[in-house]
Amino acid sequence: MYLIKLSNNVFYTRISTPVALQTSLGYPIEIRLSLFTKYRRLATKRNAQLASAIHTLHEQALAENIPYTDFKISLSKKVAEIRQQFCSNLPHVDNPQSKCTSMSMETRAMPAPAPAPEESLSSPLVGAQELTTELNNFIRSKRLEQVTPLTLTQLNQRCTNFLNYLAKQEICLSAKAANTYRDHLIEKGLSAKTVK
Repeated sequence: MYLIKLSNNVFYTRISTPVALQTSLGYPIEIRLSLFTKYRRLATKRNAQLASAIHTLHEQALAENIPYTDFKISLSKKVAEIRQQFCSNLPHVDNPQSKCTSMSMETRAMPAPAPAPEESLSSPLVGAQELTTELNNFIRSKRLEQVTPLTLTQLNQRCTNFLNYLAKQEICLSAKAANTYRDHLIEKGLSAKTVK
């Protein structure tokens, strides 16, 4: 199913990743992108655009064996372009659910615990794009160290969740913010291993 509605009533595009990409290149199980609307008709139109773009990029990744970090960069650029069209095609009525200024991409890996649905990568903070770029560089570096695909996926997912938390709380990256996030995870009742 490509179009889903989460508990916050916002619609998302959810696309499963081809198994070949998951097993050979460490891709996550799925890609989930916010459509920034609570209105089904608008969500359906936006979903069609995003789903088509994601499928095209998946086909290209399969054909060219593109690593996930490079795929994610291409996907982010394509999603940004499409979301700019969301902005230019907005109706004249003010729809607060149709904001187009933030990015949202969530991926799920099979063995790792699924993140909370509300935790989608958004960029209201200055420098959020730079943080995403640094995260991609970090994952690329870990890949060169030949860590397992599962470890890469978990590192990417958990760092992304941390960046999401920073964006939601509207705080900048710092050691204090990391400690606050750690306390947040403990309060949620997660295991010591996950918190670590």
